[in-house]
Amino acid sequence: LEDAGDYTAAIEAYTALGDYGAATARVTALEEKIENYKEAQLQESLKAYALAENYYRSADKYLDAEEKALEMKNLQMYEQAGQYADERKYEDAIAIYTVLSETGFSDSASKLAEAEANQLKETDYQAAVALKGKKQWNDAIDAFTLIEDYHDSKTQIQSCYYEIAKGQYASGKLSEAKTSYELAGDYSDAAQKASAIALEIQYQSAAALEAEGKYDEAIVEYTALGTYSDAANRIIALQQKIDDYKEAKQQESLKA
Repeated sequence: LEDAGDYTAAIEAYTALGDYGAATARVTALEEKIENYKEAQLQESLKAYALAENYYRSADKYLDAEEKALEMKNLQMYEQAGQYADERKYEDAIAIYTVLSETGFSDSASKLAEAEANQLKETDYQAAVALKGKKQWNDAIDAFTLIEDYHDSKTQIQSCYYEIAKGQYASGKLSEAKTSYELAGDYSDAAQKASAIALEIQYQSAAALEAEGKYDEAIVEYTALGTYSDAANRIIALQQKIDDYKEAKQQESLKA
């Protein structure tokens, strides 16, 4: 009965023997193995698979202890492979998933395929990072776009647009810089910079109208700017010029 793993029945049989031979010692040993099995179940429920494996092994042949010990070992390997994959150590993850997939454990086969695909993407990712390191922003954007769903490629694309925008702004290309900052999305302070440039472009537009003598149109543009820069003061100055012009025309008509 003990060899068959039916420890409960074996304990009853040994107990019936009383003090005969090692019967009492066998009862104690088997009871301990049953307790080990119960402890293994507890540790398994807590996902402490290493401890669970040890307790299942200590339970020897009780019920399905041997099969459960192997399962706990596989679960530890599966978790380790997942950790490697999360750390982008795909070669290590692939090695473990390969072993597990050969036994048909869980979804190891699909995880293996995913890790192999990501290993290729990681190679492309590092190439894109190298382009970015060389400040080849547009080439880097193209490279990251090919693997947009991998790791932080979307953020990397946004950061490239941010750097492009900085250069465009420094060169006085405000419209282009605004567009690039908008393409940078929620990266860093890109949205705030895009908004600030929009105001700057509008201010320059108002100033250009003012320079052309189109004061009424300029006032409309300055008014839309609200408290930006000296827009309010420009409105006052232009309104004064308009009023002076009207006064001059009136005086001229009176002399006539």
